[in-house]
Amino acid sequence: MNNCLRPFGAAQPRSAALLRPVMLPSAVVSYVMLPCVMLLCAMLLGACANQGSEQPSSSVVAASSEQPPACAGERNPFWGVRPLPLASNPSITFDFTISEDHFDACEPLSWAVLSGMAGPDFRKAVVFFEHGSVVVEPAPLLLGSMDAVERIDPNTVVIRYRDGEAATFTLDGKALVLENNTLAQDAIFSAPLLDLSQFTEQKS
Repeated sequence: MNNCLRPFGAAQPRSAALLRPVMLPSAVVSYVMLPCVMLLCAMLLGACANQGSEQPSSSVVAASSEQPPACAGERNPFWGVRPLPLASNPSITFDFTISEDHFDACEPLSWAVLSGMAGPDFRKAVVFFEHGSVVVEPAPLLLGSMDAVERIDPNTVVIRYRDGEAATFTLDGKALVLENNTLAQDAIFSAPLLDLSQFTEQKS
């Protein structure tokens, strides 16, 4: 039946009723919107928290990009050095290679083991460095053998010889002090000394 001919007050078709807007009370609207507002606030707070937590990571990246200290790039001064003379007989030289390199200019005391020929004899010597500078006194002994060199602390190194003999070297200020030397006296007096005076001239 045509709507224009439908008597006043008669029920309208279902399709027309569905097309009408539904007017909800304001209390119902507020109840429906409240969870959405709370969810939006939670998302905003989470974003702020994440932004704050990312700030320390940027400082870590900045710290890791800092340049290493200048001492880290220093090189063992014995690399490329020509044969060194013996203190007791400069006509005899020690033609060596660096067999153990523990040079570290950032450490108060570091060392290297030199191995090679002094005249017809094979010898080894331990040379020390004070913050990267060659320690010239006491003059290194040239010995036929040694077992190991060990660090005790940043300022102390022990040379261990055969048969349990050892010598402890401690850096006291800028001076290298020999302590607790149990190396046999005949070995000490018979071993030639290495002349490192050229490194003193280089520093001056």
